[in-house]
Amino acid sequence: MKKILPFVLVLLLVSCGGGEEKWVLMSSPVDADLYDVWVLENGNVWIAGAEGKVLFYDGEILGALESGLSATLRGVSFASENTGWVCGNFGVIARYSDGTWVQDTSFGFTRTLHDIYFFDDNTGWAVGSGGNIYYYNGTFWKEFPSPVNNTLKCLHFCDKNHGWAAGDEGVIIKYSDGTWVEIASPADRTINGVWAVSPDEAWFVGVDGLIIHWKDGSFEVLPSQTTLDLYGVWMKNPNDGWICGENGALYHYEEGEWVAKASPTAKNLYGINKGWACGEEGTVIRIE
Repeated sequence: MKKILPFVLVLLLVSCGGGEEKWVLMSSPVDADLYDVWVLENGNVWIAGAEGKVLFYDGEILGALESGLSATLRGVSFASENTGWVCGNFGVIARYSDGTWVQDTSFGFTRTLHDIYFFDDNTGWAVGSGGNIYYYNGTFWKEFPSPVNNTLKCLHFCDKNHGWAAGDEGVIIKYSDGTWVEIASPADRTINGVWAVSPDEAWFVGVDGLIIHWKDGSFEVLPSQTTLDLYGVWMKNPNDGWICGENGALYHYEEGEWVAKASPTAKNLYGINKGWACGEEGTVIRIE
């Protein structure tokens, strides 16, 4: 089994406001950019980034795990405590099982894979450059028909039958009934992050402060809170969520509005999931 490299955990407590959830900056074992984070139900956390970097948090220590990969990793998803996947540049895709990362060399795609999502060990999706979509059936990856040619930068499902992907030039596609279809987008700016709340609701974020809400069959582009690029969105429930972005930007969804909050970092934050966020130069923050 690959060893986790331990280090002394240091927390810099930075308040986000009295009585509110508090984000804290964690000491990171790497200085490479980190692009995606996945939090398991047991509290374990996986983070993926540049130079093949993979970080793991076991509830006590955040450490670097040897992945054997050198390409930039842009997406990470775990189906269970012991089985997960990463994807990234040059079509790299690798599986974690029994404590070891193994690259799937049979995968024929050589362009960037931007995001990946797994429900269980036998069902997963990946999206990337040129609108390419790939599906994992438990044995192998296969290309899945895509309705677009735009690069897809983000992917999320609320259940096995309902999901979204989005990307360059505001392209948005929706998965239901076994098919991906393009949905007319209300914006032409690149979308970097998506969160499917339910079959009837989803959030999208992107460049220049773009925030889009899909609910009950229609889109709403929210009034801009910022001109900063937004990279990730995570919804705890329909009434509570967070957005992360450029220069450490954090926005909290409360009482039907997105409200700017103090951040413990000025570094770009690229990924957010279940109270954790990661970003530029090894930055990792979490809600304490």
